Amino acid sequence: MGYLIGNGYAEVKGDAGDIDSLEATVHGFFSEDSSIPRGSTPYSSYKGAMRCMMDGTGDVALIKDTVYDTYCTGSDAYDWCLDRDEVVMLEPFGQAPSHPTLYNPENMDADTVALVQAALGALSDDEEGKEILWDTLYTEDMIPTTAEDHLGTYGAAVSNVPGIQAYFG
Repeated sequence: MGYLIGNGYAEVKGDAGDIDSLEATVHGFFSEDSSIPRGSTPYSSYKGAMRCMMDGTGDVALIKDTVYDTYCTGSDAYDWCLDRDEVVMLEPFGQAPSHPTLYNPENMDADTVALVQAALGALSDDEEGKEILWDTLYTEDMIPTTAEDHLGTYGAAVSNVPGIQAYFG
């Protein structure tokens, strides 16, 4: 929604500083039947979004390109999954930031942070290190950065979500 609002495609319905206006904004842009699944409900998370679309409750699922294979292939596939040829998967057209490694600055001084960053960064210097990174973090590289640089335009889009600053601020 933040992207749609920030680029003028959607209009905030209600008080832009109130998180409750997010639902009205979603209804105003998509339809009154749209919902924002709460955590631990059947349609929350990537799996839930895909289930919602595949069981006919919803029309679109905003998911990662790996989600279909995770939940709908192999012997562990869910019974609500559609066959791959029954869904249209768009080519990836955007990118969300990766999952960062965080630390509490109250527990680590600058020297320790620098040592940890250097050690993690050095793992991508050889194949054994890349294998460790892949096996533990599903990445082959660790790059020290700031939160603002890491989030880039994604951070700006999220900041456009109604009430997000008040809700998490």
